[in-house]
Amino acid sequence: MTHADKAALGASLLMLVILYAACWSGSGPADEVTITAGGKTQVLLLNHDRRVIVNGLLGKSIIEIHHGRARFVASSCNGKICIHAGWLARTGDTAACVPNGVIVSISGDDSPATRYDAINF
Repeated sequence: MTHADKAALGASLLMLVILYAACWSGSGPADEVTITAGGKTQVLLLNHDRRVIVNGLLGKSIIEIHHGRARFVASSCNGKICIHAGWLARTGDTAACVPNGVIVSISGDDSPATRYDAINF
């Protein structure tokens, strides 16, 4: 292995660490949840535990806020994918019940970091 090979390998590893930190690092602290349904948007603080009932296109959805997190508890859709999304706790986390037209999104003081589940080309 030549010195140029070692330098290229070192530069590649350094770039890998930088890209990992930029793309997959944790997002900032979550402060509030934004719930959009039926053309109306409400912003609630995550530090108060509660259940919120919102009316969507198909019926009611229930959103639970507990210990700084939020999740769908119930919804009027068939697939219940929104419920299986689980707890949303980090800035940028979002779950949606598309058939019912309800979107739940978590945000914080800082600008949300972009997190990726996966990348493909």
